[in-house]
Amino acid sequence: MFPSKNPLAAVLNVLLIFALGFVTRPVGALLFGHFGDRRGRRYSLLYTLLISGISSGLVGLLPTYQQVGSITIVSLVILRLLLGLGLGGEWGGAVLLTVENSEGRRAFYTAFIQSTVGIGLLLGSLVFLGLSTTLSQAEMLSFGWRIPFLLSFLMVGIGLVIRLRVDETALFVRVKERGMLLSFPSGEMFRKYWRELLLGTVVAGALGTVFYVGAILLLVFYKLTGAISSSLSFEGTALFAIADIVMVFAGGWLADKVGRRPILILANLLALITIYPAFIFRSVDSFFLMLLLFGIYHGMGYSPLAAMVSEIFPTNVRYTGACLPVA
Repeated sequence: MFPSKNPLAAVLNVLLIFALGFVTRPVGALLFGHFGDRRGRRYSLLYTLLISGISSGLVGLLPTYQQVGSITIVSLVILRLLLGLGLGGEWGGAVLLTVENSEGRRAFYTAFIQSTVGIGLLLGSLVFLGLSTTLSQAEMLSFGWRIPFLLSFLMVGIGLVIRLRVDETALFVRVKERGMLLSFPSGEMFRKYWRELLLGTVVAGALGTVFYVGAILLLVFYKLTGAISSSLSFEGTALFAIADIVMVFAGGWLADKVGRRPILILANLLALITIYPAFIFRSVDSFFLMLLLFGIYHGMGYSPLAAMVSEIFPTNVRYTGACLPVA
């Protein structure tokens, strides 16, 4: 899609486009957080699904740079910004549907939501691995890369069917019936709960770093240094995802037993200790070992994170409060 013949420049271009999505995620958190705290969790989640799913699917329909030139890159940037907008309000709302309908074992129950990140990574890596082994390089460059993006349309359809059948959370309904909804939830949150917001942002930022180091940065580093091939990068992603899925449930179970804080501290501390050697050794064995470890660390803390950022805010600002730290 990018005209550069320099592999490093092409990778940097892709990473830049990827990073642009983070610009609009806080905007999405505020926008959909407002509607989620005013109109309901279910209402807001329908729009986040449509925006993020359709914008992702449309990437698979983009013409190539050779066909229309810079229009392709501009279109990709717009779609990536829209995807970030939708994702900014998606995570918090999905978590709240679980947390606000659960009386106990909230960290464990959120694992069913949190595991979808690992499941998505696993399915994506398996699809790309399958395509790369069945299609030639020319076919992959021509149409193969589009298939995973086009599958987003199917996921949107399935997601809509599910979410249209989901009832509003009991806690939100109770707050609404008591007339406790706020006209400007984010303003209330920044005035009264900025300490909780800061705490959630620090914890979510640390764990987010663990995820992106394992899921992206290590892959790019080992690939650019020539330590692994493209097929091994897909296998490494699958290993990271499997470890993440398993530990999401284990971490949630442990957090309900011993508390959110000890598990979150342990996960981030282990990642901090491991991050230096992760970039020193450049063998295939170290590549798989590091992705396994970072998958374990991230999964361990991901469910406790969801429970924590949901529990530190009151119901009438909780959607905004849960979305912003992760955005």
